[in-house]
Amino acid sequence: MKDKHAAIDLLRKLLNVVNVAAVTGGNVRRALELEWDDFEDSIHYMAGKNLLVEYIITRNPLDFEHVSIPAVTPKEFLSYISDAARYNTHFIE
Repeated sequence: MKDKHAAIDLLRKLLNVVNVAAVTGGNVRRALELEWDDFEDSIHYMAGKNLLVEYIITRNPLDFEHVSIPAVTPKEFLSYISDAARYNTHFIE
């Protein structure tokens, strides 16, 4: 149970610096129009674009190399947050 509580605590802290994107029917319709090979990626992109996100956080950033929103790995994103906290700066570019 210790790991479960640690994970919950970490998620609560993470939600202080990130927002979780909701997916709407409009996002799904626009994602269908993209005709990408990976439909899930197209939904993530359209939800992010709709919300004007700064980054898409993904394990596969190369799946998004052809779009206007920078994609970063979770490790890269956590590094940005860590650096911003260390230098007391805003991590969004």
